[in-house]
Amino acid sequence: MICVPANDVTIIKGHESIREYSFNTTTAPHFFCKICGIHTHHKGRAKPDCLCVNAACIDGLNTEDYSDEVVNFNGINHPSDH
Repeated sequence: MICVPANDVTIIKGHESIREYSFNTTTAPHFFCKICGIHTHHKGRAKPDCLCVNAACIDGLNTEDYSDEVVNFNGINHPSDH
C-alpha cells in the first residue's frame, strides 16, 4: 500500500467496476474490483484525508523498486480504536 493525499489520486479507467465494502466500524471504506476481487484502495482511519492505494494496481510502478521497511499490523490494535 502507498498512502497519498486523496486529492492526488485519479482513477483513470475501470471505476465502473469498483465496489465499496466497509468493515465493522464503517470508518474506513475499502474498495475492490467487482470482477477480479483485488483490493484497489481504502480510506485510512488514522489519516482520513489520504487514500492507501494498492501499489500493484498502479500502471508502470514496479514495487520491487522500493526498499522501505514493511510495517505489519495485527488487525486488532489500530491506533484509531483507542
